[in-house]
Amino acid sequence: MRTIGLAASTLVALCLQANAGTITSDYTTIDFKNGCRTISESEEGASIILECKGYGAHPITYAEGDLRAAVLFGLQPEGHEAPWQSFGPWNRINTTVEWRLDDGRPFATILRWFLDNIDPATGSADPGRVGNMLVISRLAGLGGKPGCMVGVVDARANKDANELARKVADKLATGFDCANDKPAFHGKVGPYAHLPN
Repeated sequence: MRTIGLAASTLVALCLQANAGTITSDYTTIDFKNGCRTISESEEGASIILECKGYGAHPITYAEGDLRAAVLFGLQPEGHEAPWQSFGPWNRINTTVEWRLDDGRPFATILRWFLDNIDPATGSADPGRVGNMLVISRLAGLGGKPGCMVGVVDARANKDANELARKVADKLATGFDCANDKPAFHGKVGPYAHLPN
Protein backbone atom coordinates (compact mmCIF):
# COMPACT_ATOMS: atom_id res chain seq x y z
CA MET A 1 0.00 0.00 0.00
CA ARG A 2 2.85 2.34 0.92
CA THR A 3 4.63 1.53 -2.37
CA ILE A 4 1.52 2.42 -4.37
CA GLY A 5 1.19 5.72 -2.46
CA LEU A 6 4.82 6.61 -3.15
CA ALA A 7 4.46 5.71 -6.82
CA ALA A 8 1.32 7.85 -7.11
CA SER A 9 2.93 10.85 -5.40
CA THR A 10 6.01 10.53 -7.63
CA LEU A 11 3.78 10.44 -10.72
CA VAL A 12 1.90 13.57 -9.56
CA ALA A 13 5.21 15.38 -8.93
CA LEU A 14 6.46 14.49 -12.40
CA CYS A 15 3.23 15.71 -14.01
CA LEU A 16 3.39 19.01 -12.12
CA GLN A 17 7.01 19.43 -13.15
CA ALA A 18 6.14 18.74 -16.79
CA ASN A 19 3.32 21.30 -16.72
CA ALA A 20 5.48 24.01 -15.10
CA GLY A 21 7.28 24.77 -18.38
CA THR A 22 10.97 24.68 -19.06
CA ILE A 23 12.79 27.94 -19.76
CA THR A 24 15.77 27.57 -22.10
CA SER A 25 17.85 29.67 -24.46
CA ASP A 26 18.56 29.39 -28.17
CA TYR A 27 20.71 31.63 -30.33
CA THR A 28 20.49 33.12 -33.81
CA THR A 29 22.68 35.51 -35.76
CA ILE A 30 21.46 38.59 -37.61
CA ASP A 31 22.91 38.12 -41.09
CA PHE A 32 22.82 41.62 -42.58
CA LYS A 33 24.43 40.44 -45.81
CA ASN A 34 22.28 37.42 -46.69
CA GLY A 35 19.46 37.19 -44.16
CA CYS A 36 17.72 40.57 -44.45
CA ARG A 37 15.53 42.37 -46.96
CA THR A 38 15.13 46.13 -47.25
CA ILE A 39 11.69 47.49 -46.31
CA SER A 40 12.55 51.15 -46.79
CA GLU A 41 15.61 53.32 -47.28
CA SER A 42 16.21 57.07 -47.29
CA GLU A 43 19.30 59.11 -48.04
CA GLU A 44 18.04 61.76 -45.63
CA GLY A 45 19.68 60.89 -42.32
CA ALA A 46 21.06 57.73 -43.92
CA SER A 47 18.11 55.74 -42.58
CA ILE A 48 17.12 52.18 -43.43
CA ILE A 49 14.62 49.59 -42.22
CA LEU A 50 15.34 45.89 -42.72
CA GLU A 51 13.41 42.73 -42.01
CA CYS A 52 15.81 39.97 -41.01
CA LYS A 53 15.47 36.26 -40.32
CA GLY A 54 14.85 35.70 -36.64
CA TYR A 55 13.60 32.63 -34.82
CA GLY A 56 11.10 30.42 -36.63
CA ALA A 57 8.17 32.60 -37.71
CA HIS A 58 9.38 35.54 -35.60
CA PRO A 59 11.33 38.03 -37.74
CA ILE A 60 13.65 40.80 -36.59
CA THR A 61 12.99 44.36 -37.73
CA TYR A 62 16.16 46.44 -37.72
CA ALA A 63 16.12 50.20 -38.24
CA GLU A 64 19.04 52.58 -38.39
CA GLY A 65 19.22 56.36 -38.67
CA ASP A 66 21.57 59.11 -37.49
CA LEU A 67 24.09 56.45 -36.40
CA ARG A 68 21.57 54.92 -34.01
CA ALA A 69 19.85 51.52 -34.18
CA ALA A 70 16.41 50.26 -33.20
CA VAL A 71 15.42 46.58 -33.11
CA LEU A 72 12.05 44.86 -32.81
CA PHE A 73 11.62 41.11 -32.38
CA GLY A 74 8.50 39.40 -33.73
CA LEU A 75 5.52 40.91 -35.54
CA GLN A 76 3.66 43.86 -34.06
CA PRO A 77 -0.09 43.18 -33.82
CA GLU A 78 -2.27 45.04 -36.31
CA GLY A 79 -2.87 48.64 -35.25
CA HIS A 80 0.40 48.93 -33.34
CA GLU A 81 3.38 50.74 -34.84
CA ALA A 82 6.86 49.46 -34.14
CA PRO A 83 8.36 51.74 -31.48
CA TRP A 84 11.63 53.56 -32.16
CA GLN A 85 13.62 52.60 -29.08
CA SER A 86 17.30 53.40 -29.03
CA PHE A 87 19.88 55.22 -26.93
CA GLY A 88 20.97 58.85 -26.94
CA PRO A 89 24.63 58.14 -27.81
CA TRP A 90 25.56 56.81 -31.23
CA ASN A 91 25.24 53.06 -30.99
CA ARG A 92 25.46 49.72 -32.73
CA ILE A 93 24.38 46.16 -31.95
CA ASN A 94 26.00 42.77 -31.72
CA THR A 95 24.60 40.28 -34.22
CA THR A 96 24.04 37.38 -31.78
CA VAL A 97 20.52 37.21 -30.36
CA GLU A 98 19.66 35.10 -27.32
CA TRP A 99 16.04 33.96 -27.42
CA ARG A 100 14.38 32.92 -24.17
CA LEU A 101 11.99 30.03 -24.76
CA ASP A 102 9.19 28.61 -22.64
CA ASP A 103 8.78 24.97 -23.69
CA GLY A 104 10.35 25.86 -27.03
CA ARG A 105 8.22 28.98 -27.64
CA PRO A 106 10.08 32.32 -27.69
CA PHE A 107 8.84 35.10 -25.41
CA ALA A 108 11.85 37.39 -24.96
CA THR A 109 15.27 38.24 -26.38
CA ILE A 110 18.59 39.51 -25.08
CA LEU A 111 20.80 41.57 -27.38
CA ARG A 112 24.12 43.31 -26.68
CA TRP A 113 24.41 46.98 -27.62
CA PHE A 114 27.50 49.19 -27.75
CA LEU A 115 27.14 52.90 -26.95
CA ASP A 116 29.73 55.38 -28.24
CA ASN A 117 30.00 57.79 -25.33
CA ILE A 118 31.62 61.13 -26.08
CA ASP A 119 34.62 62.30 -24.07
CA PRO A 120 33.64 65.79 -22.83
CA ALA A 121 37.29 66.88 -22.94
CA THR A 122 37.78 66.08 -26.64
CA GLY A 123 34.21 66.09 -27.96
CA SER A 124 34.77 62.79 -29.76
CA ALA A 125 33.96 59.14 -29.10
CA ASP A 126 36.43 57.43 -26.78
CA PRO A 127 36.93 53.63 -27.09
CA GLY A 128 37.56 53.47 -23.35
CA ARG A 129 34.12 54.94 -22.65
CA VAL A 130 32.04 52.58 -24.81
CA GLY A 131 28.93 51.37 -23.02
CA ASN A 132 28.26 47.63 -23.14
CA MET A 133 24.59 46.99 -22.52
CA LEU A 134 22.44 43.86 -22.54
CA VAL A 135 18.94 44.83 -23.65
CA ILE A 136 16.02 42.57 -22.76
CA SER A 137 13.02 42.81 -25.10
CA ARG A 138 9.51 41.41 -25.05
CA LEU A 139 8.57 39.50 -28.21
CA ALA A 140 6.03 41.37 -30.36
CA GLY A 141 2.78 39.48 -30.90
CA LEU A 142 3.05 37.62 -27.60
CA GLY A 143 -0.53 37.32 -26.35
CA GLY A 144 -1.60 39.59 -29.21
CA LYS A 145 0.30 42.51 -27.64
CA PRO A 146 3.15 44.69 -28.94
CA GLY A 147 6.83 44.16 -28.29
CA CYS A 148 9.36 46.57 -26.80
CA MET A 149 12.43 46.90 -24.60
CA VAL A 150 11.82 45.62 -21.08
CA GLY A 151 15.08 46.26 -19.22
CA VAL A 152 18.78 46.97 -19.45
CA VAL A 153 21.81 45.38 -17.75
CA ASP A 154 25.17 47.16 -17.75
CA ALA A 155 27.58 44.41 -18.84
CA ARG A 156 30.60 46.49 -17.81
CA ALA A 157 29.34 46.91 -14.24
CA ASN A 158 27.93 43.41 -13.60
CA LYS A 159 30.11 40.30 -13.72
CA ASP A 160 27.02 38.10 -13.95
CA ALA A 161 25.37 40.31 -16.60
CA ASN A 162 24.17 37.46 -18.85
CA GLU A 163 22.57 35.53 -16.01
CA LEU A 164 20.99 38.68 -14.63
CA ALA A 165 19.55 39.54 -18.06
CA ARG A 166 18.02 36.06 -18.30
CA LYS A 167 16.37 36.48 -14.89
CA VAL A 168 14.92 39.84 -15.96
CA ALA A 169 13.59 38.34 -19.20
CA ASP A 170 12.01 35.38 -17.43
CA LYS A 171 10.43 37.49 -14.69
CA LEU A 172 9.25 40.60 -16.55
CA ALA A 173 8.89 40.06 -20.31
CA THR A 174 5.51 38.33 -20.54
CA GLY A 175 3.74 40.73 -18.17
CA PHE A 176 5.42 43.92 -19.38
CA ASP A 177 2.99 46.58 -20.66
CA CYS A 178 4.75 48.30 -23.55
CA ALA A 179 2.20 51.13 -23.59
CA ASN A 180 2.69 52.12 -19.95
CA ASP A 181 5.80 50.46 -18.48
CA LYS A 182 9.28 51.90 -19.03
CA PRO A 183 12.50 49.86 -19.33
CA ALA A 184 14.71 50.19 -16.26
CA PHE A 185 18.23 49.33 -15.16
CA HIS A 186 18.77 46.02 -13.38
CA GLY A 187 21.89 45.36 -11.30
CA LYS A 188 24.77 47.78 -10.88
CA VAL A 189 24.99 50.82 -13.15
CA GLY A 190 28.33 52.22 -14.33
CA PRO A 191 29.24 55.65 -15.73
CA TYR A 192 28.86 54.61 -19.39
CA ALA A 193 25.37 53.11 -19.13
CA HIS A 194 22.22 54.75 -20.49
CA LEU A 195 18.53 53.96 -20.52
CA PRO A 196 16.80 53.82 -23.91
CA ASN A 197 14.71 56.81 -24.96
